[in-house]
Amino acid sequence: MKKVDPRKSKYYKKHKKLLTCPYCGWEMMLYYSYSYDSTFAYWQCPKCGLEVPDLSDFDRVKLRKDYRKYLKLRIRDLRFKLDLFKKRLHMYAKFFKDEKEVARAVVEELQSSNSN
Repeated sequence: MKKVDPRKSKYYKKHKKLLTCPYCGWEMMLYYSYSYDSTFAYWQCPKCGLEVPDLSDFDRVKLRKDYRKYLKLRIRDLRFKLDLFKKRLHMYAKFFKDEKEVARAVVEELQSSNSN
């Protein structure tokens, strides 16, 4: 996919009706979601993933602002999950370190009791 900017294109009439992403400027694609009782169509940008379910509310500024909020929340959520993962990893490392120390102590105790 190439980035479409109809205002600068010499083929303005050809690209005038194409729906472009308000966030990154790429051509939006129409996707269909099928379920048991209905079919739902929505526009989505293949580059950044912005979804536009209803074209009647297609306000570029509002969509761009909402998508930035969504990205900030997603990044914050991913950072939170990464912090949790690091804490768990640290806890497991501490547990296994303690387990190794206990195993060494048991082996030393067995060896010292065998030598007596």
